Amino acid sequence: MGFGMTLREVRVIAFDFSKKNMERLFYFGFRKRHPDITVSYSTGLSFARANATNRAAVKCYFQRLNSALKITGADRDVSRVYNCDESGLSMVQGTKLVVGKTRRRVSYQIQSSERGGLTAIVPCSSASGHYIPPFVIFKGKRLLDKLKNGFPHGTFVTVTKSGYMDKETFLTWMKHVQKHRPNY
Repeated sequence: MGFGMTLREVRVIAFDFSKKNMERLFYFGFRKRHPDITVSYSTGLSFARANATNRAAVKCYFQRLNSALKITGADRDVSRVYNCDESGLSMVQGTKLVVGKTRRRVSYQIQSSERGGLTAIVPCSSASGHYIPPFVIFKGKRLLDKLKNGFPHGTFVTVTKSGYMDKETFLTWMKHVQKHRPNY
């Protein structure tokens, strides 16, 4: 009190104040001008998968799928069409908030697939709604009984060195599906 500020000191304070508030004001103004953009958490996507997912590869996949469905007759009986996907759940990595289109469900973030501990889950269900109990793969050498606690009835729990499905585990998974699917 009792000390006046120079014009330069006022400019510095005003600049600091506007700098702190400008980002926030810009963001809210930007959102108002672009209601089709939102903030969401990104989902990890490996570099290999990002490179393999292109229009030509997807078209080729569906052409082959359609051909296989016709050959097996599964195109006439959807209860015989199953879908599964081994999903790795990282025990370490977090996600970031990213800005993207409002109607877009997922925003991806390229990441290394070697980070942190991993648990893989293989859900599987038919096009008619039949559900195969989950197949869970923990990373490790020994299956501890406590790892089996808390899963739905029929869930198969195992361990592999990598935490992902390997040749041996794939055969075990096929037997698991065979055990839980209806007889045709």
